[in-house]
Amino acid sequence: MHLTTTEPLTVTNLVSRKAYSLLPVRLACGAPSKHPDVWRKFIKLGGRVLPISNDDTERVRMYMRQHGTEAVTPDGAIAFTLNGEFLAECVPEACGQPEGVAVALT
Repeated sequence: MHLTTTEPLTVTNLVSRKAYSLLPVRLACGAPSKHPDVWRKFIKLGGRVLPISNDDTERVRMYMRQHGTEAVTPDGAIAFTLNGEFLAECVPEACGQPEGVAVALT
């Protein structure tokens, strides 16, 4: 996973009320949602799900569009994408990223 240096976006989990500061994740394939075969691999089956408000959903959508990605991360170790009205864990490696690449925040 490769992160770009930018201002994080803060969203709140509707259930736990925990705040997450999200950063964009650069994806090698651009937009996995435009390729059904990649999308099926990109969404992590049985992965974590973060319910967020409708306002946060729209803010995440705009943030991802602004940064040209379909994935965000709170910590560089796990990534999420929008799937309906919630953030769903995703697998950036499905887009051709090398596995096990350390994330450097610069």
